[in-house]
Amino acid sequence: MSRTVIDLDARATVLDAAERLTEAPPDGDVALVVAAGAPLLRNAVFLDVLRGLVGPRRLSIVTADARARSVASSAHVPAYASLAALERRELDPTERLTPARRAAIATMRTAEAPRVTTGRVLGVIGSLLGATLVLLAVVLPEARVVVAPTVLPIGPVEVEVRAGGSGEIGATVLTAQITARLPITAGGQRVVETRATGILRLRNKTTSDVDVPRGSVFSTAGGVQFLSTEERSVPRSVIVPGTSFELFVGQVDVPVEAAVAGDPGNVGAGTVVNGPRPDRYTVTNDAPMTGGQITRIPVMRAEDYDAALAAAPEALRAEAQKELDRWVATPQQRQGVPLQVIQQVLVSQSALGPARVDVVGKEVASLEMTVSGTARAYAVSVEDFRGEVLETLAEEHLPPGRTIAEGTALIEPKTVTVTDEGVTWTVEVSAAHMNPTTRDAIARALAGRPAGEVEAILAAQDLRLGSLDRAPSWWPLMPLLDGRISVSIAAASVTQGR
Repeated sequence: MSRTVIDLDARATVLDAAERLTEAPPDGDVALVVAAGAPLLRNAVFLDVLRGLVGPRRLSIVTADARARSVASSAHVPAYASLAALERRELDPTERLTPARRAAIATMRTAEAPRVTTGRVLGVIGSLLGATLVLLAVVLPEARVVVAPTVLPIGPVEVEVRAGGSGEIGATVLTAQITARLPITAGGQRVVETRATGILRLRNKTTSDVDVPRGSVFSTAGGVQFLSTEERSVPRSVIVPGTSFELFVGQVDVPVEAAVAGDPGNVGAGTVVNGPRPDRYTVTNDAPMTGGQITRIPVMRAEDYDAALAAAPEALRAEAQKELDRWVATPQQRQGVPLQVIQQVLVSQSALGPARVDVVGKEVASLEMTVSGTARAYAVSVEDFRGEVLETLAEEHLPPGRTIAEGTALIEPKTVTVTDEGVTWTVEVSAAHMNPTTRDAIARALAGRPAGEVEAILAAQDLRLGSLDRAPSWWPLMPLLDGRISVSIAAASVTQGR
């Protein structure tokens, strides 16, 4: 245990001792080394006052005056003849009555043989009156002090903080399996052309056979052409004499197909009337020409597959955003502390189907691609985030010995980067800083000091005096007991530089 030793000369009074005690460190024992004959040692009341000032600490008196040590014993203050005796704990108020001590006490008693005189009585009364005044001076004064800290601005400055991985802020990782479905639309095609077909009936206008070669061209009045697909011969027409002439017209059916594919060849019955030999035979179609069409069959290309694959990350992000919205809507907790979900989601693609080889060349209009992945986000305590920003600000930008004034920090995130390793913020922060102090420390600094020095004492601690009320107002000193000083710390506005 540490000990503070205070030397007091033969003129020391209880006020001198009290002032020295207020300047002593607030912890550890206190030993008062007092010269013989000092007024401080004349009355046990003085020592009892000092014992109250040191509070729970141990107060000891070191003096060569045996009578003073007896006075100290009556006030329950340990007393020693020397510092060496203090260290050995010898000759304290319960020391043994050795012959030497009995002789010293007897001598003291002989020297002090009472002789009642008026002067002695007045002296005793004066001592008691002085002790009473001292006691009142210690316990009666009180003061109320209002102070305001001197607060200086800092920033705005940029700081960087991290969460997750090796970051300074603990983060809860949120993950979910997600699936996106994308259409694969065929961009290629295979064209199948079909020509209209039908039967033409040719009737011979002559009495001679007429050959119709394969590929003979026939047409409608509108110019739609048809080609014969087989060679034919139109038999001659015959007139048979008799009671009356009878005409047998030679005719033949010729298969034809339209010269061009598609719907133009689909013509109605009786519309194909022109042939290559209109002087030799007539042409007609008793039934419609049908079957002409152009069919376009979709075909999957490699480009179609790649286009769907390129859209997969965005589709996954959209699904991941749904997970993020759910995470944000559902409060996250870590040891009972609400967490904020970082407003970005990481997506990693893990599965894909169907494969390219199963798509390219397939004759379908569309297919569905399925892409699976993992969405990941980070949940961070808002208080942890704010605390780390202020701690970083203090470490990197705060002057030594200063602290950030409560409620003055303004934090504005500028950028947030989310990677596999965690989250990194770049934050702009401004605040105000002050000299840290407490009401008790202020009271101890002011105890027993002249009232005129209060403002200077506060200024040395970066404090400004708001008001000071003392009772009694005529007493020149602040109360000796810091417990009699009431301190209020008012909010302070920021001072722009010094």
